[in-house]
Amino acid sequence: MKRLPLSAMAAACALLLVGVESQRTYAQAPGCALDPKEFAALQNLNQESPDAVREELAIRKTLLTKVLDCLDAEVGAERAELNRTSVSDPRMGAARNNLIVGLEDAARYYQTERERVTNAGLRAAKDVAAAIRDWRANTFLPQQARVHTFISWTRNAEFLAVASRRLEELERSVQLLALIDRDDIQSLFADAEGNFHAAEDFHARAQRELVNGLDPSSSMKLSLEALSRAYASFIELSKLINTLLPRGK
Repeated sequence: MKRLPLSAMAAACALLLVGVESQRTYAQAPGCALDPKEFAALQNLNQESPDAVREELAIRKTLLTKVLDCLDAEVGAERAELNRTSVSDPRMGAARNNLIVGLEDAARYYQTERERVTNAGLRAAKDVAAAIRDWRANTFLPQQARVHTFISWTRNAEFLAVASRRLEELERSVQLLALIDRDDIQSLFADAEGNFHAAEDFHARAQRELVNGLDPSSSMKLSLEALSRAYASFIELSKLINTLLPRGK
């Protein structure tokens, strides 16, 4: 069975509202156990049948329930990912808790919509699909983007910690081998150190923006770019140091 991507749930809700003509746009990647072919049942209904309305309602309610199951699973996955992050700063801990509260609100919203589906008629089922689609676009997706940015920030903190240790190791190697007076070593080490500190500064700026509810995307991008340049210098510095090591006969 093909699995409908969680990120395509809004398209699925729209599909329940208007039909099946756009199903190929979202049946692309794994996510939740919802077969896109199930939506074709709406298109294949015999509208002249005396039971057409009842059959359409049954299909829509079944599909809406499955969509809501997938949306709820998506919220749970985001919450689990947030819970796995590690932060030592109390301000970042508070920011994470606020994001978790937002995800809990999303889970409650989906439960409310699930209850509406249970007793819905055909018009109400279409209204629920439209409401979920709009709420997801206007409320959940911006919230999800903030969650992903927070997670990216914590991972960048881990990258910086690894880079800091690597910079210290290279500094010790340069000092132990008495290479610090070489211009090429000095230049590469200065580049590595400068880019590492720039990455730290942009990372700290992103933290302040996260704490204050601002968009840290630009700061995060600049931090990662500076860290990438630092690693490029690490590699060149390591190669150069290796060429200067004494060789055994």
